[in-house]
Parts: sequence; structure tokens; C-alpha cells
Amino acid sequence: NLFFKKIDDYQNLPLAQKHADLKEWGLDPEKKLLTIGYCGRAEMRQYETIQALTLLPQKYANNIQFIIPAWGISRDLKAKIIKLCDESHISYRIFDLFMGPEDIAKLRSLTDIFIHAQTSDALSSAMLEHLYGGSVVLNGAWLKYRCLNDNGVYYISFNDFNDLTSSVESILNNIDSYKEDSICNKVKISQLASWEVWANKWMKLYN
Repeated sequence: NLFFKKIDDYQNLPLAQKHADLKEWGLDPEKKLLTIGYCGRAEMRQYETIQALTLLPQKYANNIQFIIPAWGISRDLKAKIIKLCDESHISYRIFDLFMGPEDIAKLRSLTDIFIHAQTSDALSSAMLEHLYGGSVVLNGAWLKYRCLNDNGVYYISFNDFNDLTSSVESILNNIDSYKEDSICNKVKISQLASWEVWANKWMKLYN
């Protein structure tokens, strides 16, 4: 997987380089980075997710920053999200331009928490990349991924947006522990999504 290799390469860079990249992107190395969705479609429910997170107590709000991947977002939805974020006084950065492989690997690697709340989904490459990169992944419970569960992949389900707020609060209270649990996903996702692994399975099936 091209992106897995690029994530590995980026994660092996010195911390000073990562901090420099964060600052270049307008992100704060001292804040926890919450990436919300992976594109700007309304079905990604980025607005509703941000709305739920504005209910976090102020001590958490002061220490987080939203990353909002918004390729393909409508002008009206972007304006709504900007207004909501500005009124919440939570720091944020919208990426509404297409991101190439290098920037995608960087984004996955720098994210602390990835929130996936879209209405429906076949298992996306973005989800797999965040799991591989060690993000703490929060996934809507209505999105069923049996292949992840069967392979012991670690992620957290939330039932609705009220549940999401409390889940994020719990994670922020003990982020290092959650990150440690999430790092274990790298090997599992590599096995699950690797073409080399699946090619061997296909060969056995048809031989």
C-alpha cells in the first residue's frame, strides 16, 4: 500500500520536522489534533460532529484543534462550518484543496483523534490509513465493519452525537493510553489491507 509506506516514512522523521510541518499548516504542536471526516461531502456530517464537540468543557476546547478535510465541500456548507467554529472559539484548519500522497500521509500521521460519523460507508482507505497511522479512531456505531472486528482492530464506537461528546472527553482525559492501544493497529491493518497478503489468499482460493 503506497500510503502505508509513506506513513511509515513520515513517522520516522525527526520530531522537529513534524513540528515544523504543523506550524507550516497553521497547526499548533501543543494542541491535540482532531481530524473530522475525510472529505467535504455533506454525508460526512462534519458540521454535526463539530456542533457536538463545541459542547466539550472549556478546558478541553482550549487544548484541541480541528482539522477539517473538505475537498469537494459546497460554498454554503463551508460557510456554515466556519461560522460554527468561529463562534465556538475552538482553533481549526480547513483543507479544501486536493491532497496528494505526501500530504495525506502527513495528515494521517499527525492526527491524534479521527472522527468518522458519515451516514454510510464501505470501509474507506482513509479509515484504514488512520488506523494504520495510530490515530485514535472514533467510528459511528451504525457503520459496521465486521472485517475489523474479526481481526481485533482497535477503535471506539459511538452511538450518536451526544455519545460522541462524552467519548471525546474520556479520550482527552487519558490520551496517552488510548494512543498506545491504537498503535497496535499497524500490524493488523497491514495484514488486513496488504495486497501481498490478499494476493496469496486469492492464489490459494483459485488453485
